[in-house]
Amino acid sequence: MEKIKGKKVGFAEVLLHTHATKECKKRLNDGEINANDYDKLQFVTDRSKRSYVSYMKKLENKYGNTDCDDMEVWESLHPECQGRQLFAVGSSDPHFVLTGTTSSTASVSDTRQSHELQKVQAELEKEREARQNIEARFEQFEQEREQERVEREREREQERVERERERTEHARWQKYMEAKFNKFGKK
Repeated sequence: MEKIKGKKVGFAEVLLHTHATKECKKRLNDGEINANDYDKLQFVTDRSKRSYVSYMKKLENKYGNTDCDDMEVWESLHPECQGRQLFAVGSSDPHFVLTGTTSSTASVSDTRQSHELQKVQAELEKEREARQNIEARFEQFEQEREQERVEREREREQERVERERERTEHARWQKYMEAKFNKFGKK
């Protein structure tokens, strides 16, 4: 198509070339209508017309014009095609359709796998963060438990020291009383 047009072509032009009726293509080539005359454009299927019009309107909303291409916008039109060939592009490398050069990921499925890999990596990172959170909470729990154990041990030691003090005092008092009793008994 680039040889025919003499320039690089994008998704919209590929879709027009492959899905517009012969009469519509003739009227476009003759200049009777242009690619933005959505009501006058005729396509071989309703789906292809809906895709074309939707794509062009999304480009207009996103960029303010339709003189560009955006693979993400194109892919968003048909999410049911994920993992399969892109609508109107077929098995072609979408990067090639946009830029005229092959991409490092030579197929749509590679691009989709890359997106899936990014999703899995993001989920894995969330899981990793959750695990770190749980480990931090467990460590805090262990520290609190250790503090409670140390506190109980300290309290037991204080109680033992208090009992020993009481025994010592009681023994001193007992000796004192015995000494008084013995002194009293001798008189």
